[in-house]
Amino acid sequence: MKPVVLIAAGLLCVGLSACDSEGARPVEGPAHECDRSDGSMPSIKACAGDDLAQEEARMQRYFAAAMKRARDNDAESVKYGPRTRQVHWLTKSQRDWKAYAESHCAVWLPDGSGGTIGGLFYATCLTDATWRRTGDIWGDYLTYMSETTPPVLPEPVRPISEDRTAEGSEGETSTAAEPPSRARNPSL
Repeated sequence: MKPVVLIAAGLLCVGLSACDSEGARPVEGPAHECDRSDGSMPSIKACAGDDLAQEEARMQRYFAAAMKRARDNDAESVKYGPRTRQVHWLTKSQRDWKAYAESHCAVWLPDGSGGTIGGLFYATCLTDATWRRTGDIWGDYLTYMSETTPPVLPEPVRPISEDRTAEGSEGETSTAAEPPSRARNPSL
């Protein structure tokens, strides 16, 4: 089964609060709404599923911006020599990352060692991995060597779920103590 399908199935398992014995297919049951003030396990799992969906949407937005920049760089590269293959390598790295995230977090599925709360841990693991991947995309593809050129998109300083506690934040900037910048290869 492809990693994207497993991630989506895991999200469904979290939202529906139950998976079959393989952990990848949801079991029929009532879907729950995310209510952060509720505190019940079904609501907590639904909120974890919402957090994952929001983090994946942000990663897709950053990935789309990185792909645009890679396409532009590939087109521009022919002026200076052989055409670069940034689109190819960025696409491959994203596909490889999805496979890594799935295998890294799969231990939390009910058939791993996660037990009945495994769906929640699985979604939390994927949410964290997705936020970190967004930071990697930002640092590797959406920043510049020049300190005066702003990045294509703001740095994803903290996970979206943590931004609910920070007033007026969109998850991409912070006035609190921030971790050091993750920019590693800003020349791309």
